[in-house]
Amino acid sequence: MTFLRYESPTPNARGFHVGIFGLANGLVREATLSPEDRAWWRPSNDWFDAAYPDPGKTDPTLFDRSAHPRVAWDERRSAAPGAVLSEDQVQIVVAT
Repeated sequence: MTFLRYESPTPNARGFHVGIFGLANGLVREATLSPEDRAWWRPSNDWFDAAYPDPGKTDPTLFDRSAHPRVAWDERRSAAPGAVLSEDQVQIVVAT
């Protein structure tokens, strides 16, 4: 099995390559999306929230940077992505 992740090619201020949801949500927080892009983002984000489990709600410590400082998301393909911290039918969260 091959695992796939899409992430920013450039690390953020904390040195992390942010995944696609983090990138989109960051643009919303920074108010840098056009009204048209924001109108597309909101229902799309809501659809993903409804369609897939939020691993952070299953385990609130999952994205705690002090507990898991290197939880990451790139188009990165791997048969062995790292230590699996959370897994459901459609996604995994790993520590690299």
